[in-house]
Amino acid sequence: MVRLILTYGAVLGGLALALGGLQVASILRPDLNILIAALVGAVFLALGLVIGLSLHRRRLPEPGSGPLSPRELEVLTLVGEGRPNKVIARALAISPNTVKTHLARIFEKVGARNRTQALVRARELGILP
Repeated sequence: MVRLILTYGAVLGGLALALGGLQVASILRPDLNILIAALVGAVFLALGLVIGLSLHRRRLPEPGSGPLSPRELEVLTLVGEGRPNKVIARALAISPNTVKTHLARIFEKVGARNRTQALVRARELGILP
């Protein structure tokens, strides 16, 4: 995190210095003002996109961020057997929506986006054999 902050600080400092140099150049050549404004806008737009994407990625939980509950482990085991949500719900005496909730939490905890990835990641993390 410190490295990220230092990197962005250095980039913003460099941009501030460049902007100062462009400001001096615009005094000497007034016709550069529009080009300078467009250039500064484009650079800060790109920097904002990069920062926004990196912060968005950082909000995702780290794989293996928490242990699976016993019920989540049961759901994951049944998913590994190829059972659909309705069958899992009947087997565990819960609603299909509860199965979906358990699956969403499992996906977060193992760092997966779907059932197949969750099974692969669970095996990689040693959660499932």
